[in-house]
Amino acid sequence: MLWFMLPIVIYERGDFMPEDKLKEYVINRFTKMTDLLSYAGFQAHYEGTVFCPFHSDEKKKSAKIYNDEDGDKLWCFAERRMYFPIDVFKHNLIDTSAGKLFESLWNNLDDESKQLIKKEFSEHSQSPNKPNLEKYRPLLIIFDEFKGGGIDYDDLSKGVSKYFRKHNL
Repeated sequence: MLWFMLPIVIYERGDFMPEDKLKEYVINRFTKMTDLLSYAGFQAHYEGTVFCPFHSDEKKKSAKIYNDEDGDKLWCFAERRMYFPIDVFKHNLIDTSAGKLFESLWNNLDDESKQLIKKEFSEHSQSPNKPNLEKYRPLLIIFDEFKGGGIDYDDLSKGVSKYFRKHNL
């Protein structure tokens, strides 16, 4: 029986990791948010802002998709929330399962890559890499000004674009 078919993964140190967490990690780490959202029929790109597909506000583009060393993410300014590729499945935005995507990704890896990913996941699980929202404080301030009527949409858009250019996002 293959290790990923077991409900619990046992590591050398004796730690137990739920299988679903490994699947989420692999999907979040190696799947492009832009590909998933485009497949689901949403506008998805890294340049500028997009409509957030996770809530119903079709009047203002309130999200930004970006990529870093941990994979793709979508930051929703309206909700002040970070979304990851796995959230596309959790919110039923596409008609396929996360399990099928995981199997496709996993089955295309060689054994050495799988071992490296399991090691990376194990290290990640020991000290979860939660998003540091402090680096987004300037964006939150700009968005609060917009919500309070202190700046208009054009100023919001310019401020967000300036922030992302400054940080190469």
